[in-house]
Order: sequence, then structure tokens, then C-alpha cells
Amino acid sequence: MGTILVVYASADGSTAEVAQRLGEHLEAAGRQVTVSPVADDPDPALFDLVVAGSAIHDGAFLPDFTAFVDAHADRLRSRPVWLFSLGMGPALRGPIGAIFRGKVPPEIGKVRDQLGAGDYHQFGGRFDVPPDRGVRVVMWLMGAKPGDHRDWSEVAQWADTIAAAAAG
Repeated sequence: MGTILVVYASADGSTAEVAQRLGEHLEAAGRQVTVSPVADDPDPALFDLVVAGSAIHDGAFLPDFTAFVDAHADRLRSRPVWLFSLGMGPALRGPIGAIFRGKVPPEIGKVRDQLGAGDYHQFGGRFDVPPDRGVRVVMWLMGAKPGDHRDWSEVAQWADTIAAAAAG
């Protein structure tokens, strides 16, 4: 598989940075890569493999990401798709957070299943202290601390896995 599309939706730039880093690692592995926001509406049919990702807000992918997936569902299902997200899930700690840390929210599972994604990877995101006190309390109870929870070595490792699968 020669050509790879890394397509993403980002609310504040954090997911865009992860998508860019994935693209860089895939290029370093000898793949021809295009990194594009969903807003540019790249055609998945022009690529052999698609890596698609979005930030998660309120347990769902961003609306522009799901609109892209819906618009290109047939083309996406006809090629290998690797799906990723950035959110609070991997950053959850403590006894309550541990219950939810590895769970895939139902809305995310629907998109994963719709695409027949070969793999779905959840990365920790970057988030600030929310202005809403109720949200802060929920974050505290779940063990989620504001900050940058992206693990760049984990991103590189996942890109290596994709590159190896694309080669074989």
C-alpha cells in the first residue's frame, strides 16, 4: 500500500498536531502521506489506506468528522481504515476513572463499526480547566486532570504499527 490519507477534525489544534505527527512517522517509514483536515474534504478513493481521527467532545466525534464519515462511508469502507481519537478517556485515573478509561463510548463505537475500522486507538488529549463548575466536579471525580496528556511515543508506536501493516 503506497498512499495514505491522514484525515482529522480538531477543536483546538491538539488532534491536528497528532495527525501531523502520525503523517511524519508514516513518511519516515517510506509511505506517501497526505495529512488533511476534514474541512478540506479530501477524497478517500484516491488513497490506499486511511487514518482518520477526531477529538471527542461529550462522548462523540466532532460533528464535522461524522459528517465527513457519512459523506464518504462507501469509499472509506472499501479500503483499510485506522481510526483514532483524542479525549479524556486515557487520562482518567482513580477508582471511578478506571471503570471508564478503556471504554469506547457508544457514539464512537457506531462510527468504528460503520467504517469497519481495522483498529481504533484512543489517545489522551489536551484540555484546560473547564469554566463550568459541574464539569470540573465530574472531571475531579473521574480523576481527569487538566493538561496535555498526549503521549508522543505512543503516537509514534501506533504509526509504526500502521506502516508495518501497510507494508505487508
